[in-house]
Amino acid sequence: MMPLRSKLSLAVCSLVGVLLSTVAALTAYADESLDAVIKLETPQLESKLKSDPSTGGRLFARANAAFESDDFAKAVLYYETLVRGGKASETLYLNLGTAHFRNGSPGRAVLWFRRASLLNPDSPEVRQNFKFLSMQLGMLSFSDGEWQQRLLAMSPTALTWFACLCLWLVALAVLAICSGFRPQLRPAYYLVAFFSLCASVTLFWLLDYRTDRLDPVRYATIIEPDTSALVAPAPDSAPVIALPVGSEVFIVEDTGPWIYASIPGDLIGWVHHSAIEQNWPLPE
Repeated sequence: MMPLRSKLSLAVCSLVGVLLSTVAALTAYADESLDAVIKLETPQLESKLKSDPSTGGRLFARANAAFESDDFAKAVLYYETLVRGGKASETLYLNLGTAHFRNGSPGRAVLWFRRASLLNPDSPEVRQNFKFLSMQLGMLSFSDGEWQQRLLAMSPTALTWFACLCLWLVALAVLAICSGFRPQLRPAYYLVAFFSLCASVTLFWLLDYRTDRLDPVRYATIIEPDTSALVAPAPDSAPVIALPVGSEVFIVEDTGPWIYASIPGDLIGWVHHSAIEQNWPLPE
């Protein structure tokens, strides 16, 4: 039978290990990038800018006036100036995307619609625009399931805290077992430890999947016409598939002038950097 001192040492080691795991996990996922930006977005941006006598308000009014007078190039210029000035909202991104489309840049229009969808995945306007452009352009897109969209909407910090909480439950159950606390409840301790460990592993897997596979930084949109994915990073290489403007690719590796990318339809190939723009973050 294990001595009491050994049991306590094992329990203390378990608690220390869980504490270190908690600190490491929170440190690793402290930077929420897009999530931190979304919290700073202003859903009422349009009404605020309209009533704002400052430069931002006047610029927004000029952009809308240019759009209504069919001067879409000037509207794009004004909207992009607002974006570079730190203004961000679903409405602004939708306006900018629509102005790009009317100005003859459907690839950039899709790009800004995708950025708008990052701020509000349930936007009916974004879905309607995507459906229209998808039929018109024949663009290729990854189709995430509902559970993936819900996972992307979750905060990485919250997922990390829940995973660490489960680890703490495992440690407390081990402590109760090793210390002999209320031995008649030992079967319950084993169940708590088992299910909490399973939940923790699942949550950390979901967190890793969200960070790696669903991170919008890893996705890019084709903005230039006559673009193809190639079998090698060289202009004269054989094409893998043509990529219509607005198509989406997943960045596997960024080698500078060329991107090694995963393509909808379980394909993979090289795409020149000049033909794409990342969905996030916004350009400087």
